[in-house]
Amino acid sequence: MTPPDQRFLAAVRGKLPEVTVDLRNEEITEIGGQACASLAAGRPRRAVTAEVAEYGLAAADARALVALARRTLCGS
Repeated sequence: MTPPDQRFLAAVRGKLPEVTVDLRNEEITEIGGQACASLAAGRPRRAVTAEVAEYGLAAADARALVALARRTLCGS
């Protein structure tokens, strides 16, 4: 796991612990990586949030996860 992956994972586990209870570390970083890839491809944040929500996250949690990915993982 890369340092950006570790930062993202720590941020998600710290800010959204209830979301991550049923997810493995690899799944969490994969979701973040997918969010970063979609954002880098020019997809609007709203669409990326909808993609993340497909993993069973509430809309507010999906928005928070995308924001955390942008701050800690994307472009690192």
